[in-house]
Amino acid sequence: MAPGCEKEYPNGLFEVDGVPVVDVISTGVRLCEVMASMRQAGIPWISRVATFSSPPENLLAAVETIFPYHGSGSHQS
Repeated sequence: MAPGCEKEYPNGLFEVDGVPVVDVISTGVRLCEVMASMRQAGIPWISRVATFSSPPENLLAAVETIFPYHGSGSHQS
């Protein structure tokens, strides 16, 4: 789970500051397995992607003036 930490954590690293560490590869593979099993069982995948509408443009503009977004990780004043 945490390469190079075998001596410090011989039983593995499961949490950092009380937050669980999740193996995203295994979790993603398991999700694919479950989805394939559901398809084989005839259980349809229900997508609600288009269920929700976007907020009005004037509301988005108002929020942008209050909370400007300059891209991930950049800090501008």
